[in-house]
Amino acid sequence: MSLYICATPIGNLSDVSFRLLETLKSVDIIAAEDTRTTQILLNHFEIKKNLISCEKHNEKLAASKIESHIKEGKSVALVSDAGTPNIADPGAYVVELLREKGISIIPIPGPSSITTLLSVSGQLANQFKFNGFFPKKESEALQEIQKSLPLNCPIVWFETAKRLEKTLQLLSHFRVQKVTVGKELTKKFETILSGSLDDIQSQ
Repeated sequence: MSLYICATPIGNLSDVSFRLLETLKSVDIIAAEDTRTTQILLNHFEIKKNLISCEKHNEKLAASKIESHIKEGKSVALVSDAGTPNIADPGAYVVELLREKGISIIPIPGPSSITTLLSVSGQLANQFKFNGFFPKKESEALQEIQKSLPLNCPIVWFETAKRLEKTLQLLSHFRVQKVTVGKELTKKFETILSGSLDDIQSQ
């Protein structure tokens, strides 16, 4: 039996792949970052499966449960709330533990908010740096910006809506030529702003 690492839609459920649906229908158990969020996806596609929780606060315990299920001959899919497990989401510990146990790990690729936004940024992304979530402490944030800007390639951060204006103000202390901000990507109220830092701040 195997563990399937499944990328789910980042917003628009029409972005689901045939392979993902086949996988979710075929496995015995789905380990989900938030079972309530995953249940919405399953209900939409009329898939009934047993769900177990696997989020950052219980990932070690969840990994042990997943291992036990697979050793019993069951197959398991691991999903995060949106996008791909282990990309700023739980998943790395589960994969590493089960790989060490000789269990087959199979990736089921899919949508990514990172590449979705880069594709419409107008910035050449042959190389880019993904920095995960923007640091909450101002001193750490300023330090990270200083490290990143000399790389001369697009730099991607995740940020919350509440903290976005403050983050843009921090960026204004540096020579930032162009900024692209994406909100609610692929959803009904998708918003993408791109331009100079002044343009984005004024909007």
